[in-house]
Amino acid sequence: MYTRDLPPQPIDPDALVDQLGAYSRPRSFSEADRPYRNLMDLGRAVDQLDNYADIELAIGKVDKRGPRVHEIPDMKERQQRYHADAYAHFARARGAYDRIEQGEDPADVHRETWNQFQAFKGMYDGATRESYEARRQYKQRLAGNFAALMALDNEVYIDRVVRSERKTPYPKYLGEGKDDERELTLDTQGKLIGLRDDRRARFLPTTHREKNLAIELLDYLDNPEYPKGVHDRLSQIYARQVNVPLQKVNAAKKEAQERGELYTGKSPEAAWAEGHEIAQDTIRSILHEWGDYVANARYSLHELGAISELIDDTDKPTLTLKEVLAEAGSLAPDVRPLLRFMILEAFREKGELPDPIFDPLRTRVIRSADLPGKNKLMTDVFLLPADQEHIGEYLTKLEATITVGELRTKKIMKDVVLDSQRRFSFFRDMLGRIPETSNYYQYAQEAIRIAA
Repeated sequence: MYTRDLPPQPIDPDALVDQLGAYSRPRSFSEADRPYRNLMDLGRAVDQLDNYADIELAIGKVDKRGPRVHEIPDMKERQQRYHADAYAHFARARGAYDRIEQGEDPADVHRETWNQFQAFKGMYDGATRESYEARRQYKQRLAGNFAALMALDNEVYIDRVVRSERKTPYPKYLGEGKDDERELTLDTQGKLIGLRDDRRARFLPTTHREKNLAIELLDYLDNPEYPKGVHDRLSQIYARQVNVPLQKVNAAKKEAQERGELYTGKSPEAAWAEGHEIAQDTIRSILHEWGDYVANARYSLHELGAISELIDDTDKPTLTLKEVLAEAGSLAPDVRPLLRFMILEAFREKGELPDPIFDPLRTRVIRSADLPGKNKLMTDVFLLPADQEHIGEYLTKLEATITVGELRTKKIMKDVVLDSQRRFSFFRDMLGRIPETSNYYQYAQEAIRIAA
């Protein structure tokens, strides 16, 4: 094997950064794209290791020919560039540039990341047949994870085929399954009424996604066709996801046969193993989403309890909510859960909205590598800080117009607290229905711990 001139481990990481800048500085992505970006960067890092190995083989051949040895310097320069590009993409996938932008010392960050990169190369670097195969399999796993991530974002795990084959007490939503950000329709109001009236739920969902998920789960409760309840639903999802890579392999085999060629791609065993990995990640993400709704309801209950205490301690029923909150000062609770309930309840009862273009059920997804045990958080427009400019006017109007007396006589506080309690109990119960004997049990317990 030809002994190549590897760049030495950097004594001065800042100098390495300057060198990388001349080759490849990965472009910026939005925060929502972070998981996709990380997968793509790891794939590009492996691609550059492939290129590095190709040059290594070429240098070895030129060395043996002798007369064309002048080609080697140019090849070595390209090798250095591939090596630098591989590190640049690996570093971004590991969050090195983000850490530096947040104020961490660049030398410390790059020294730590460089050591990680060396370990990464130890698994996937080299110009042997085994090394090429290891990189190929790694890129296939990355592609599978990328596909699974897209599937979750587009709610593929909601099985429309199974839904259409069983009877449901809820009317179908027009255009369902194409876009997470759905427009409000009378059918949406019908679903809110159905969920509130169903004895197994009796709460108002806070997003379109939560609404559809709750209805989906209700179809699996007390249903003789599904003796294991929601666990059967997860098993259906798992079965569909695990077969996707194998279906692709079978399709590729068929195409090769039709062309009269020999199929040399991934083996069925490798596809099956990849499918299990994708399916497990899918189930884990679904259960964490249930946990997000538990945590959301828990937070709402805490703030609503604080609001109730303020109202109970006030002896002037004519005071507005704004005046009560002002007296509380820095200890004033968050009134957004109360506003959310009042707007959703008005829509459920009368189909009324404070603004025709305002969708109070719009789903919001926060993606961050800093979330405990996961990289995605499901929430609503009321509790997402970035959306405060849209609901600020509604908050101001609510606080200035509604009085303590109205909150008491209309039993608004009692209703909203009860609604949040039922919502918390519903999704906590769904997680608790995963038996200890299930392969999904550990993920359900993990979601419960994070939501606590």
